[in-house]
Amino acid sequence: MAWYELTSPEAVERYLQGEAVKRLRADGVTRFGTAMRATRATLTEVVSFG
Repeated sequence: MAWYELTSPEAVERYLQGEAVKRLRADGVTRFGTAMRATRATLTEVVSFG
């Protein structure tokens, strides 16, 4: 599992439309085959403490 903090919703769209996401998915399939499951979720900060 990996978590990334992005600066904007536009940054997420740029990532999803870019070549890096395709390379990462292909690498995961090559390494782990059907044992891998790729999912994505976008979380929105509602309130910050501290």
